[in-house]
Amino acid sequence: MLPASDKTLLKRRPALRIVRAPEDCGHVRFWRINGYTAAIRCWSDEEFRRLPEPPADAVHYPEGVWIHLDWH
Repeated sequence: MLPASDKTLLKRRPALRIVRAPEDCGHVRFWRINGYTAAIRCWSDEEFRRLPEPPADAVHYPEGVWIHLDWH
């Protein structure tokens, strides 16, 4: 068991936890950081070209994937 002072330290430390199971999300992974929901979305070059409205701030990587980080 942690002493009381260590427990309060853990509560103030930034937290990262998965909020959805990866197998249910396809190319999207969701998690929470300090109470905010974040999502990272990944597309292949072909998938990205087929998007009707691709995100303007998505980043292309040389491995042939596009990544977009989204905060809610």
